[in-house]
Amino acid sequence: MLPAMSTFEKRRHVRYLALDGVIVALNPKAEILGQMINIGLGGLLFQYIDTEIDPSPSHDLLILLNKPRFYLDNIPFRTVTDHELPNEFIFSAVSVRRMSVEFGDLTTAQRTQLEDFILYCSFINSPFKRQIDAAGESREMIRRL
Repeated sequence: MLPAMSTFEKRRHVRYLALDGVIVALNPKAEILGQMINIGLGGLLFQYIDTEIDPSPSHDLLILLNKPRFYLDNIPFRTVTDHELPNEFIFSAVSVRRMSVEFGDLTTAQRTQLEDFILYCSFINSPFKRQIDAAGESREMIRRL
């Protein structure tokens, strides 16, 4: 008899959907550059186009968002998974990969910035924000954040 599969969540921190346009780059030369999918205090998930260039070893990453301006760099991490996604188009030569990373030891300033960013992401993606949008008040409220 086979043991039952466990559906136990191994993450200690909740993951939140990322905003559109959040960029993740692996330092030092950003050979791997992609779009964030989700983020939590323990790590993040992003997808990127595989350039088939052997990247420089990287131990820290960078998170960028244009509006509102957000920049967090030198975040220590370790790769948890890195796998190729199924190709949606038969004739496409583009290979898309998904990488999940776990954050290392963050400085107090990095942790504070990360917490603020996650709060902002969770607010923007929340039903509460959609209610504010319906009332036409979100732009002014977001400017105050």
